[in-house]
Amino acid sequence: MQSGSRCKLMSETTHMASQFKDEETGETKFQDVAKVLFSGDTETKNISLNRATITALLMCLVRSRQIGRDTCFPVKPRRCAWAAGW
Repeated sequence: MQSGSRCKLMSETTHMASQFKDEETGETKFQDVAKVLFSGDTETKNISLNRATITALLMCLVRSRQIGRDTCFPVKPRRCAWAAGW
């Protein structure tokens, strides 16, 4: 996954258990995951979406009503940018 590539949402976002546990309570944390198809790939991947991304997608849907399953989105991986020290 590289910045600038494109992807399509292939499923609804589902709230599912994460592999991480809360440090204080020991309870399992949850994450919002959707199946995403990246340009050049033939297989979908489960990608965790943060709340800001979900909110932005909903705002676009409400404003334009043109977001659908065939809509392509640009990819901006945050972890890669943070790990590289940008």
